[in-house]
Amino acid sequence: MNRTILTPATIITVVLLSILMWIGGSVVSDLFHDGNFGLCFPSPNLWVATGSWSSALNALLIILICITLFLTNKRYNLLKSGLPVWALFALPIIFSMLPVGGTFTSMPIVTWGALLTIIPLFDSYRAGNATRNVFFAATWIGIGSMMEYAMLIFLPALIVGLFCMHIARLKELIAVILGVITPYWIAMGLGLVGPEDFHIPQIQPIFSAGLNPRLFPFSLSCGILMLTSALLTLYNGMKLYAGNSRIRNYNEVINLFGLSTVLGLLIDTDNYRAYCGVFAIWAALQFANLFTLSQFPRQRFVYVIILLLIAGSATSQFLYLFG
Repeated sequence: MNRTILTPATIITVVLLSILMWIGGSVVSDLFHDGNFGLCFPSPNLWVATGSWSSALNALLIILICITLFLTNKRYNLLKSGLPVWALFALPIIFSMLPVGGTFTSMPIVTWGALLTIIPLFDSYRAGNATRNVFFAATWIGIGSMMEYAMLIFLPALIVGLFCMHIARLKELIAVILGVITPYWIAMGLGLVGPEDFHIPQIQPIFSAGLNPRLFPFSLSCGILMLTSALLTLYNGMKLYAGNSRIRNYNEVINLFGLSTVLGLLIDTDNYRAYCGVFAIWAALQFANLFTLSQFPRQRFVYVIILLLIAGSATSQFLYLFG
């Protein structure tokens, strides 16, 4: 992205829009309630009572997630730019999802769990022995799934990610299995959980449960974002194919995790909040790649239109609930 587009004024505008959408999410947060989505521990949405502290904690964690995206790009060069393009798309996209932007839910915990799984994979690119990093990555899936079963949807993405990182050997596959099992083994060994503490997830696919009428604008926005991100993934993939293979493989890992959340949003409608953060990160990467890989006219105009559409999505959700 050209520096003339990502100016201090642009960054301030993105931040102000995100603050407004966060306030909107805080106002509507009491309209949405979740159950317990932990396999053997209470899920994160039950840790903090709703209110101003919950909203503030959620905003802080989202900001830290975006800072992590910026630092991750600086370290691994996923984008052909050192500017915080990825983070500045992720920030408004997450806050535009009002059911997850305004109050503390499972979303930031699942998002952090996914990032802590992805980063060790990046560190293992073409490594001769990646068992320790892979075990560490899988352990976060195991730990996260104890309090939010949505983390398990990233297990196939992790396994396929081994092939993307060219470390798919028997010892690494064993490390994945051991990494997921070890947290449960330790917790049961210490007596923290027993067989009676485990809960079987109640999955509600969208084709059988249908759409929650209260979430109609949110669901429509997610559907449009899914389609747009999928098309951009294909378009950006053609650009990346002609470039550095390491950067292409890093992007493929993010795509795997992002597409996993698309599946989660479609087959696990009651637990939709858990998947939104990683979904937004994947979508933000596609927009960031669009501006950093392609040179097209009127980039500033396109960038402003995208920001207006993101803000319009949040506005439509708010007005639908209070209009």
